[in-house]
Amino acid sequence: MLLNEEKTKVQTALNNVAFSLVGKKWLDVSATEFPIDNESLNENIYNRGLIVRILKADGSTWYPAQYGGEEKYDIPLEKVEALTVSEKTIKGSRMIVGYKPILQNNADIIGYVQVINPLTSVNSLMKYLFWTLLILDFIALIFSALLGYVMALHLLQPIKDLARSMINSRESGFKARVKNIDAEDEISELLMIYNDMMHRMEVTYEQQKHFVEDASHELRTPVQIIEGHLNLLNRWGKDDPSVLEESLNASLFEVKRMKKLVQEMLDLSRAEQVSNTAELQITNLNEAVEQVKRNFEILHEGFEITYEHNPHLVLRSLILRNHLEQILIILFDNAVKYSSERKEIKITLTEVANKAVINVIDYGVGIDPTEVDKVFNRFYRVDKARTREVGGNGLGLAIAKQLVVSYRGEITATSEVGIGTTVTISLPLMEEEVIQTARKKNSKKNKTLKRVNKKLTSNHANVRKGR
Repeated sequence: MLLNEEKTKVQTALNNVAFSLVGKKWLDVSATEFPIDNESLNENIYNRGLIVRILKADGSTWYPAQYGGEEKYDIPLEKVEALTVSEKTIKGSRMIVGYKPILQNNADIIGYVQVINPLTSVNSLMKYLFWTLLILDFIALIFSALLGYVMALHLLQPIKDLARSMINSRESGFKARVKNIDAEDEISELLMIYNDMMHRMEVTYEQQKHFVEDASHELRTPVQIIEGHLNLLNRWGKDDPSVLEESLNASLFEVKRMKKLVQEMLDLSRAEQVSNTAELQITNLNEAVEQVKRNFEILHEGFEITYEHNPHLVLRSLILRNHLEQILIILFDNAVKYSSERKEIKITLTEVANKAVINVIDYGVGIDPTEVDKVFNRFYRVDKARTREVGGNGLGLAIAKQLVVSYRGEITATSEVGIGTTVTISLPLMEEEVIQTARKKNSKKNKTLKRVNKKLTSNHANVRKGR
């Protein structure tokens, strides 16, 4: 755009100078006697920074007039037939050079007008733009560096918080957390994973702590009993057959109780980790309840066990079958232990608000309503004397509750002294569509495993043949 404007200036100057010479006998006089620097030419040439030369037909200079320039622009003549404007580079300088022939009687060429535009304004503008852009680039570079530094601080702040939290965790344990950021990127995902990991570690640590505390508390009594009997035998009891037999029987009883206690504590610890380790399994609740009922009918022939359910309504839930059976066995076992007079147990299975509800009802001694909420606590016993008679360490219902809660269920108890106790379990039901989807995934997984096993078997056979 700028070059086109500069070329237009050259064309205008060529036409003006050539027009001022037409019809005049300028060749017969010297240039000093025929000045052309009139007001019109000054306005169109000098004020525009152009250089004008008038050349004779042989190329010699007749008028070395220079308007706004210097004599260094000595460019050889290019004989042309019409007005010509072109770009040239002379001594490293870019410029525009134009020629126009001067005609005599509109026929013979008697000279030429040469106009040179050294592009002074354009070069000045380009130089100005160069320095302007250079300064702007420098400012932009500084701004980009500052912006990058601020953004880096912002992006790295969560990483610093994470590192600080890791350092603090050595002093504060697993309670240290990093504030989650509301963004969908890898850093926010990393923080969520770290917080989840710390939560899991804290839960595991608390479980281990409770296990050690409970073990040291509950094992103290049987150990002291065994120690007392052994000290008795060591002093004088070993010489008395009756005392020896009594001490051995008591010690064996306490050893068995310790063994059962340790097993129950391990079961409770595993139950607390079910949500993290359990595999996907959809269990038919009807079949599981029926199986446990039959087993207890065989073990306790003197009990009347009734099972009320709708045989045409099949209820399924997302829970491992052995865990469900473990829960039911705990509830059935408690019902049997505390039903010494009326040996009757009733089980119901119904659907309520998209949940499977299992009720285990006994008609035993019952529990004071003020004590019902405590029966699910660890090592809680309503009647310690009776518990010692029937056996038990107060961990059964705690295990049952932990298992039910791990599968997003609920367990509650209602009771009246002398009437009986009802323990209610509710588990989320699985819809048929979800069940079919899960079965297809399991089927696909099994097919893949079969193909892998088949391939491994084939490779193993080939290796043996190679031997």
